[in-house]
Amino acid sequence: MKKIKCIYEIQNKINGKRYIGSTVNLKRRIREHLYDLEKGNHHSPYLQRAFNKYGISAFIFNVLELITDEYFLIENEQKWIDFLNPEYNILKIAGSPLGYKHSDEAKEKIRKAITGIKRSDETNKKNSESNMGRKRTKESIEKQKKTCKTSKVFLDSRRNKETFEKRKKTREKNGTNKVSEETKEKISKTLKNKKLKSHNSIKLEQYDMNGFLIQSHDNMIQAENFNNFGRGTLHYNLVKMKKTEYKGFIWKVDWKLEICGSNECGSKC
Repeated sequence: MKKIKCIYEIQNKINGKRYIGSTVNLKRRIREHLYDLEKGNHHSPYLQRAFNKYGISAFIFNVLELITDEYFLIENEQKWIDFLNPEYNILKIAGSPLGYKHSDEAKEKIRKAITGIKRSDETNKKNSESNMGRKRTKESIEKQKKTCKTSKVFLDSRRNKETFEKRKKTREKNGTNKVSEETKEKISKTLKNKKLKSHNSIKLEQYDMNGFLIQSHDNMIQAENFNNFGRGTLHYNLVKMKKTEYKGFIWKVDWKLEICGSNECGSKC
């Protein structure tokens, strides 16, 4: 099937509100929107909330304009956004990064706004009334007792200097606090012959399928958390499988930040 380049809209048939976007592959873009909406993970919270409220049957995809040269995609998308003023678009500038960040000034305002907030007496009263008469199970009580005992023993052992000194002397006497030269040598050889990769140190950039930057990530875990991906899925697909496209996004990985301990390594170090 030929790829359709176009400006499209997702319209709510009930209230007429819409989301406007552009794509070089309409079929794939529709599939990505539906996948994100059904997972509750769409980048537009306005569209996601409407989808949750009205359901999939309340929405329709319409092609507003067919584009022959993708160079004009963003320009024409902006014209449609200015003309229709879509309610479900987060940003009103075509091609803007989806994962935009608050400015430092905005962050400071938010911090000041929430600092020192105290619950009112009315709120405290409601919480108290809601918990009143609630009975805890025996199992819950026993678990709390065990947790309290464990925590107390742990804190006491940390705070008791005499106990700490006794343990220190015991370790010195038994030689358990020292690593032998033989062990150090084994560790050194193992590390020299082993290729080490840390996906926590690999920086990467996330683009949409039109090639526009969405977000820069300092490491794989940050990117997985940002997109609500399962832990390790990005590392497997981008590093092990060497994919450049995953979950409807284009990924550019900074391979220079991989750590390699072998001189005969075949990776891009």
